[in-house]
Amino acid sequence: MSEHTDLTPPQFNVDGICHRCARRKGVFTCEAFPDRIPNEILVGNFIHTKPYAGDRGLQFVKRV
Repeated sequence: MSEHTDLTPPQFNVDGICHRCARRKGVFTCEAFPDRIPNEILVGNFIHTKPYAGDRGLQFVKRV
């Protein structure tokens, strides 16, 4: 299991960047976080254009 264990559904921020990322794989998963994207990123409190603990060196890539 991921180091991020908070499974409380986040309150989504429509301005969050996850929905525009080419690395997105599912509602709560992506290449950087295959187990679960941390709530802080999902809700837009951390803009994942910079490294985040556990992101395996992968950050936001704009989907074209």
